[in-house]
Amino acid sequence: MISDFDFDHLCIQGYDSNPVELPPLNAEQMLTVNIGVCGYDVEAGERDTLVRGSIDFDAGPLKEPRSVAFQFTPVVDQGSADDTGG
Repeated sequence: MISDFDFDHLCIQGYDSNPVELPPLNAEQMLTVNIGVCGYDVEAGERDTLVRGSIDFDAGPLKEPRSVAFQFTPVVDQGSADDTGG
């Protein structure tokens, strides 16, 4: 389970709310979670500013939640009219 996720800035393919319930895994199995930059607040000054946070993973066998840090800087892509996270 992903117990805390910043859906304002990131997205997880196939999920849209907290907590994210991932399928159970057996020993030696792996799971790939596709995470991408989905949004930021231009009016709050987030474009061209480093955005940082973490994703917290929590599961029964874990003694305590594990945290994975993320960071990105939203920029304007000069090759198109779209803003992106870089």
